[in-house]
Amino acid sequence: MTSPFPSPPHVEPPPPLGLWLVLDARVIWGDPITLLAFQTDAPVHLYLQYTETPPHAQPRRRVVRGVSKRTGTYWSMDRGLWAEQVEPGDTTTHTFRAFGWPPGAPLWYFLRGRQRNMTTRSTSILFGSVRPVPNFQTTNSQLLTVSIGNPLQVDASAINQPTTSVAP
Repeated sequence: MTSPFPSPPHVEPPPPLGLWLVLDARVIWGDPITLLAFQTDAPVHLYLQYTETPPHAQPRRRVVRGVSKRTGTYWSMDRGLWAEQVEPGDTTTHTFRAFGWPPGAPLWYFLRGRQRNMTTRSTSILFGSVRPVPNFQTTNSQLLTVSIGNPLQVDASAINQPTTSVAP
């Protein structure tokens, strides 16, 4: 049986905007320029938002049958600056330059991307780094302490504090 309606014209759908994820992240310390380098699984043009202000958590809520329920935590950053990657076009390697990052200061950052000049739904995780102080060397008597309770807080005052260890 044939359809009484004419068949639709053959139209190629536009290629979907793919999602991307960060495969590798590196911080290359230099003076006065620090490089932030990332590798992604798909070609994308990335933008880095960064700030020295720690991010804050907001509860994520959803209303189900008239009842508001907490469904998770949303981390947000305020007053951040944006930087565009150094490489032109959509690439899988991305480099950003950070100027004037003082030693011992934390920097919080995350990535957003565009593919074929359209914003993607993907964003990266929230990264945090502390620039080491000059001539910092790790020895058995110096330990860097990190808060286990909140992975986004680093005790920067402990970088130069020598600690003593007791052998068993």
